[in-house]
Amino acid sequence: MQLRRGRFRLLAPLDTDRPGILSLPEDEQRVATALVRHLCDNEKRWGMAEFFGQQRGNALHRASHAAAGSSFRARDIELEPYNEIPLAYENLCAYFQALSQKMRSNIGRQTRRLFANGETELVLAEGPQAATAWFDAYCDLDDRSWKRGTDASIQRHPRRVRFYREIAAARGGLDPSFIGVVFDGVLVAGLLVGSNATASPRFHRAWCLEMAYDQSRAELGPGQLLLLLAVGEAIRRGDQHLNFMQNFAYYKHRWKAEPIEAVSVQLIRRASLHNVRASLGEVKNRWLAKRGKLSTEPGRHDDATQAAANRATAATHVQERARSLAATALGFAGTGMRRLDREQARAYLPFDLG
Repeated sequence: MQLRRGRFRLLAPLDTDRPGILSLPEDEQRVATALVRHLCDNEKRWGMAEFFGQQRGNALHRASHAAAGSSFRARDIELEPYNEIPLAYENLCAYFQALSQKMRSNIGRQTRRLFANGETELVLAEGPQAATAWFDAYCDLDDRSWKRGTDASIQRHPRRVRFYREIAAARGGLDPSFIGVVFDGVLVAGLLVGSNATASPRFHRAWCLEMAYDQSRAELGPGQLLLLLAVGEAIRRGDQHLNFMQNFAYYKHRWKAEPIEAVSVQLIRRASLHNVRASLGEVKNRWLAKRGKLSTEPGRHDDATQAAANRATAATHVQERARSLAATALGFAGTGMRRLDREQARAYLPFDLG
């Protein structure tokens, strides 16, 4: 018996919102079934085909489970849900009023503290040139955030950096924008957003693709302000939904985001090493669950906490580099970048800056 080792996976699954089949809606199930049947009948060197981020009952999920039998088995691996805000709000003020009183109070209080403790400027950059102007500053910010050294970092691999640089340059199929908070000349919070307004002008949405904030400024709440600005810009563009992607659903729920359940559906060849490993893993998980030792939290959270502690204080040369990169980005002379000082921010934000 030949135990096959190969594995098929969707490209860039962790950076994609529910990847699926590109087809006419009426052809989707037929195409998904044909794809899965081709893998089963014609491709012989694989042990597992994995479709990440699928909703139960969609085309790929149904096709994978329909292929299960004597030669293959299908299983679902629970994932963190996607989180999406339906933007049925007339403006940012209406959305802000829909949040809880405690949430509104926290956002307003921390934003006033941010503006009171240093020279603060909000950056709204739209289009490939303006978004690209901030990309290097954002990568530097990522290195000053809790993400440093974790799987959440944009810099965890050079290919990931290149992937997002292409997104920022509008070579990834999305209309890019960047939202930033500059504090005393340093970028302390940044968010890369992609919208499909050009590709789908009649029904478009936006995705918060990459976000980071300077851990040393966490007490000033720049991350909360960033998300509020993202909602404001999405409403301004006319996006129907704003997607916060996965993880930290408990926090995103406070922003009126609705969870979208998803699984990683795996089609496993029974005569494969993947099936042996999967079966052993299932036995281990059942044993640990009975003993009450099976953690439900992602393993990387401990690493993230340690990374946050390690970045609590920044070296002087790190701050100098951050200030230099922000100054270069602020010097961008092209179109598509709006800079809001205190007075302009007062007119934009849905609460009193004091």
